[in-house]
Amino acid sequence: MAQTRTVTHNGQSAKPANPGTDYKINLSPEANDRFDVIMLKWTLTNPDLLHSELRQQERGSDREIDVAHQIAAIKKGFVELTTTGRARAGRVDTGEELIRTHNCATAFSTFDQLGDNGFVLVDAHFYMRPAQGKHGKDKYTVVCVFARDNGELTSFEPSAELMVWLHDLAETTFQSLHVWGNPDGTCTWNYGGRTPDQEAKFDARIEDSRMGVYAHVYD
Repeated sequence: MAQTRTVTHNGQSAKPANPGTDYKINLSPEANDRFDVIMLKWTLTNPDLLHSELRQQERGSDREIDVAHQIAAIKKGFVELTTTGRARAGRVDTGEELIRTHNCATAFSTFDQLGDNGFVLVDAHFYMRPAQGKHGKDKYTVVCVFARDNGELTSFEPSAELMVWLHDLAETTFQSLHVWGNPDGTCTWNYGGRTPDQEAKFDARIEDSRMGVYAHVYD
């Protein structure tokens, strides 16, 4: 029988995804540490895979992003999270890594179930990061932003063709998934290493938005 572990916004360390384990990430509206924004992110290296209707968003420099993270953490009272090198050398990572898996993951359950459990798709775009090093490749990260529906949000309404493409992307297997909880109430799901021919071993599904998101690692 699968074990269940609970990780929240203020988790102390990354939880490696072990076979037979369910991970519960708190999304409860009543929780003080709830997440109000969920960002599903997939990194690609082939620009030909991008849909023509997907909007490109400019990404700031690493330094600009780090400063923005520091400011957000300070505003929430988490000054201790603003130091350099907490997770990556030379970078400011104010979040806590909640789940880390290299078990071949998809987002096919998460994508639709967020919409069924109080979240609205409010944006979809991609940004490009130039290649690093002699043998590096440009990286294109597709981002779907879901926000908790408070009755005042303007939902993002992509064309039917783009929505089909986003669903196909969510069903695609990626080698790794890192889930981060951030002090600004944002939870990011970062998929990397597109491996469409491999069978997924990890999927996240929402059982009940009042209870949390359960990410199941297949036995």
